[in-house]
Amino acid sequence: MFQNNIKIALRSLRKNKIYTGINLLGLTVGIAAVLLIYRMVSYEMSFNKNFPNYDRIVRIVQVEKTPEEGEVHGYCTPLPAMDAIEETVGQFEAVVRIHETWPTLTLPDPAGGEPLKKFGPENSETPLFTEPSFFETFDQQWLAGSPESSLQEPGTIVLTQRTAEKFFTQWDQAMGQTLLVENIIPVTVRGVVADLPPNCDFNFPFLISYETVKANRDLFFFHGNWNSCSTNDQVYALLKDPSQWEAANAALATVGKEEYKKGPSGHTRYHHMQPLSELHFDDRYGHSGDHIISRSRLKVLSGIGVLILILACFNFINLATAQASLRAKEVGVRKTLGSDRNSLVGQFMSETGVLVGIALILGANLASILAPMLKNISDIPDDIPFFSDPLVWGFLLLTGLLVTVLAGLYPSLTLAGFHPVKALKNKVSDRAFGGASLRKSLVVLFGTVVPAPLEPLDFADF
Repeated sequence: MFQNNIKIALRSLRKNKIYTGINLLGLTVGIAAVLLIYRMVSYEMSFNKNFPNYDRIVRIVQVEKTPEEGEVHGYCTPLPAMDAIEETVGQFEAVVRIHETWPTLTLPDPAGGEPLKKFGPENSETPLFTEPSFFETFDQQWLAGSPESSLQEPGTIVLTQRTAEKFFTQWDQAMGQTLLVENIIPVTVRGVVADLPPNCDFNFPFLISYETVKANRDLFFFHGNWNSCSTNDQVYALLKDPSQWEAANAALATVGKEEYKKGPSGHTRYHHMQPLSELHFDDRYGHSGDHIISRSRLKVLSGIGVLILILACFNFINLATAQASLRAKEVGVRKTLGSDRNSLVGQFMSETGVLVGIALILGANLASILAPMLKNISDIPDDIPFFSDPLVWGFLLLTGLLVTVLAGLYPSLTLAGFHPVKALKNKVSDRAFGGASLRKSLVVLFGTVVPAPLEPLDFADF
């Protein structure tokens, strides 16, 4: 039966070439647009999920209230507060101090001449001074070395694979080599880790031991007291258990409670936690990554995708009902020969399914061709294969099923419900399937359900 339905569906679609072409064009463009929107939204929503401890990692942020500016949000942590946080908050399994910096890294000439190679961080890269606890919190794939033997002492460094290959062509030749930071401080390579994926806010080319910055405070402006801090100095932590959130925040609120009172009159400050899941979306605090995008914008963009699908379905229903009277005799003949309502519904749904299936293939290919253009309105790397994400295939299947049901069910039920005698005598009126009034209603309905955006969409933010 199914195979027969497919054959009849293909024959019917070939017979009605104009109807098929218009529907294919509308569905193909709609599906391609929805796929491109899905790619953008899913990419942004996947940020930082490469870390196994994603749900337990937090950043320590602060809120300062001033008479002049009101609440001021920030993510820097005074250096004395870092020690106090580690001592006070027992809910943390690990505390990670980070000092951001952008130094040059050179490969010295053993003969004493000009450096053999010299590199500075690229625009999107942020080298870090950090502690061994960084690897306990932000799990890394180690190619050489180990977290236990890296960044313990002053003058040690861990390179990413790409940075190691820049200096030594092959990353496995980097271990034990000496590089110079700012052409002054010698550091020994103690480890090489795999490059992090692009959907990660921690894009570091190398990590230098925190003890190194302590030993060179003046060179890296590593100073501070309770009432001053730099955004270069940050603290991340690993909760022992996500259920300890409130207890950890309560303990954090006590850090510096007395010390901050000695600051400017009328100023108050307290610390609390920001989950890693919000790092990429909460624009109140910011971060040193590539960009921040609010969840509300992603919701608006997702809503646009849903509305595009609805519009494509409305267009399909309008066209199906507009040419339904042309198939009245076909329905009459089939019913006279013994076809029941269910078999006719199955036949017409098969036609819709075949049409949607072809549109899915065309739409997916069109989206794949247009995907590199997304780099003009978003930060999605254009070298990621469009179909590399298994979820894309699931999204395609779900989209196909939804469009088939939404677009095909009403026309199928209407066509299968024609009275055989009236259908054979060609006395089926436009009102039997909604007619012009239905088509006008669908147009009005779509205009009603499309809300004006709450805020202007600036695609430069994507």
